[in-house]
Amino acid sequence: MADVEHGQGWLNHIVLPLIQEFPQAMPSLVLGVLRRLITAEAVSDRMMVHLKTFNQK
Repeated sequence: MADVEHGQGWLNHIVLPLIQEFPQAMPSLVLGVLRRLITAEAVSDRMMVHLKTFNQK
């Protein structure tokens, strides 16, 4: 997971300049962020299942 400073830097130095220069790219950027969040959720869920199983042994 990204920390707050990393996320803020990414937003300020990559995402916002891209949207300012290429506003038509916003839907693709939003889709990319959504896919990243879905992937992070799946990884976290899988890790939680694994940790619960590990803890029960």
